[in-house]
Amino acid sequence: MICSYSKIKTDQKYNEDFKTYSTLGVLQYLPAQLLWNILRASVADNQDMPSVSGEIVQIEFWPKWYKIQNIKVVSNTTYIEPDVFIRFENFDCVVEVKKSDSVGQHSDQWESQTQAYRNEYPDGKPFVYIALGGNLKLDTSSQDKFNHVYKSTWQRLLRVIDKALQERMSVAYKTEIMNQEIRILQSAVDAFANYNEYVVELLDTMNEYSQTIKLPTKESLKQLWRI
Repeated sequence: MICSYSKIKTDQKYNEDFKTYSTLGVLQYLPAQLLWNILRASVADNQDMPSVSGEIVQIEFWPKWYKIQNIKVVSNTTYIEPDVFIRFENFDCVVEVKKSDSVGQHSDQWESQTQAYRNEYPDGKPFVYIALGGNLKLDTSSQDKFNHVYKSTWQRLLRVIDKALQERMSVAYKTEIMNQEIRILQSAVDAFANYNEYVVELLDTMNEYSQTIKLPTKESLKQLWRI
């Protein structure tokens, strides 16, 4: 990770890469299955994703894949560089990151990175591609060539991390491993805060308050906006 941090400091994409490093880079120190549970739960349509990850065999930030001769959508480059590559025992995973949740993901990039991965690792291992941030829609692509692509948002990821954190914080007698997980999860939440991103509770998730929330009446609005 020291090499990755050095790269970030000199890269024109400093903000996007540093966000990747300070969030996913922290989460990599969680137990493998917990890391995967968080990534999987952050995906909008995840029922077809594998449930059990196995241990982490390899994790690499911004790997360079040079076997790109047969990739038609690539031009003017000698390598392809996904943001995060994780080899679990049971499958491989690429996480392609965009800084915000608004725009940036593109199917050409998914296609080129998928083919570059298959050139680099031709053993036929199951492959999962997570597009984190930058998705205009979170629905699964109808094209067969993208049936391994799953979409997530930073806000969804943050909510899943915070939920895991609160679950562990509420345990009365914590194990040493649980305390380690709490520190890692809290560090990730703090990293989001550096980008002014916080947990946003949706109304339909606020069960304990749902019965007490009332819509404003005509008279209350008159009082609120009177001059």
